[in-house]
Amino acid sequence: MHPLIVRSKILAKAGFLHGFSTRWASEAGPTGPGGAFPDDAIHLSGFFEALGRDPESALRVKQVHGNAVLQTPARDWSTEADAIVLGPEDAPITPVIRTADCVPVLVGDAFTGRVAAVHAGWQGVEKCVVKEAIQAMGGPAIRLVAAIGPCICTDCFEVGEEVASAVEGASEPDVTDRSRGPKPHVDLRLAVRLQLRALGLRPESIEDVAGCTQCEPERFFSFRRDGANAGRQMAVIVPRATRNLRHT
Repeated sequence: MHPLIVRSKILAKAGFLHGFSTRWASEAGPTGPGGAFPDDAIHLSGFFEALGRDPESALRVKQVHGNAVLQTPARDWSTEADAIVLGPEDAPITPVIRTADCVPVLVGDAFTGRVAAVHAGWQGVEKCVVKEAIQAMGGPAIRLVAAIGPCICTDCFEVGEEVASAVEGASEPDVTDRSRGPKPHVDLRLAVRLQLRALGLRPESIEDVAGCTQCEPERFFSFRRDGANAGRQMAVIVPRATRNLRHT
């Protein structure tokens, strides 16, 4: 059976219900189960059933490759934002972000139970959406644990100099490899990790959840590979009640 969910060990250890969906959360579509162009509602339903969450609890936003953060649980899906930050009082709500090559980032505060779900493509990296989300969570970054989910890998992410320079400017030059050919290749996963580190998260508190959306077609949808009508993966992290933990 194909796994519907990819999980983070570090978030699970901290007690957060979470997950990154795979294309197999789509039970059916024009090309059959796990097809290239699935119905979003079917994908969400399959994903939430595997998570043990009610699909009616889903909170989605209109993602626009910006850096706005939603902190009020509006439910009409019309709010433009690329990050959702919620606290334990919002535990009945399930924040959802959608990606198809961009980087999904899930963050939890192991002390307060607050969470952030972030959509970070190269434009989001440039506009520092991860920073905006972390700042909205409040509290010291040493308490945070983060998972960087499946996204396009360095081998697949060939870009122009303008994009490479934009990502470098928001992180470090090491995120770009110019040795592979006429165009640079950018490591978005590393760029997000460097931004999290710059914000104060400890290296051991950041987990890379493996998977390339473009070169693993059996597991993931990819905008670059499948085109404008490609399906979308989903990523969620649920706020939880506080618990008495010691942090060093």
